[in-house]
Amino acid sequence: MKVAILPWGDIFETYLETISTSIDTFTTEMEGGWLFGYVDALATAGANSIVVVASRDADTPRKIRNARTGCTTIVLPSPKSYRLAKRLPAALADRIAPYAALPVALLAHILREERCTHVMMQEYEDARFDRLVPLAKSLGISVTASFQGGQTAPSTVAGRMLRRRSIRASDGLIIASSAEAARVNKHYGADLRVATIFNPVDSRTWYPEDRGAMRAMLQIPDNARVAVCHCRIDIHRKGIDILLDAWRELVRREPDMDLRLHLIGDGQDRGRLQDELARAPVKGLRWFDKFNQDRADMRHHLSAADLHVQASRHEGFAVAPLEAMACGLPTVLSRAPGASDLLNNGEDSGGLLVPIGEPQALANAVLALLTDDARRARTAVNAQRRVASAAGIRAVGEQLVEFLSSEPRAARA
Repeated sequence: MKVAILPWGDIFETYLETISTSIDTFTTEMEGGWLFGYVDALATAGANSIVVVASRDADTPRKIRNARTGCTTIVLPSPKSYRLAKRLPAALADRIAPYAALPVALLAHILREERCTHVMMQEYEDARFDRLVPLAKSLGISVTASFQGGQTAPSTVAGRMLRRRSIRASDGLIIASSAEAARVNKHYGADLRVATIFNPVDSRTWYPEDRGAMRAMLQIPDNARVAVCHCRIDIHRKGIDILLDAWRELVRREPDMDLRLHLIGDGQDRGRLQDELARAPVKGLRWFDKFNQDRADMRHHLSAADLHVQASRHEGFAVAPLEAMACGLPTVLSRAPGASDLLNNGEDSGGLLVPIGEPQALANAVLALLTDDARRARTAVNAQRRVASAAGIRAVGEQLVEFLSSEPRAARA
């Protein structure tokens, strides 16, 4: 089995610009996350995979190998039709360009040359998926897609009809969020082939280190109470404004406690966040303004903390909480898609859930764990168990290969 994986973004720079990373850095140094988690999980089950992206800066196809993971990324030039479509008036370009973004002929050549048996796109609510499905079918290749939080459903009647046909003609969807699976089944048909598979976490990378040693390394006092959030700096989607409001409430309530919030990440809203913090500083906040590609360094930060917190308004199935839980942290999450499935038994699954957009509820939950050592320790143990059983890289790899290997169903009208 050989799987070609197509990540999000009409051109890959669309995504890379949100994390202030170049395509060369990403393809040669990046590890983990949803994308390389799938690559690693498939490998544990004996399946090979490649990543295929389109780039605005590429003139000819090129292969880039990641020395850390062994994964090969094939970078294709974006189609001329896409570049022309982007020159149209904005309203028209937004509708047309996404459908022109898939380099169909070049991709077909790569899929044949690499002898791919399966092709998977990161998101099914993606105009490129509408082009990918008939291409894969013409080559006799299985075609699937996952849900990682994308929300780009077409706005026109014709687009909605095409999307329905594409999804129903595909060989299946991978959706870890039960709420999203219910939406898809209702919208596109209950007879769709849907697999509930969590995003994977590699226990060889994500595990708890000695808390005292990590605190000494990071110069954090033993008596400090530390919450950590590592995410892309996308203020609305990741709920960073909610998190900051909750933290302001926490330090107001407990003025004598050494409360610290470590925010780790970079992204498209970096400037907005800088302006907000200059206007209204947050006591106890330390922002590590970087997209941390060093997994060992990130593990040090997680191991030194007391809990993980994320206030997202929307997610697909977030990887960050999984990484934190694997490192022995309980988590406090908003009820974004996937969160209720991860913490299906609340504290017994490793964390607390709060309503989306409610800083007061978030503050209450965080404070409840930070001030109760026994409860926090018990929930942390549950968190590690939950991740190991539901998102272990070998288990996910076996589920992916089983799903991809099973007999594709006939296309439905």
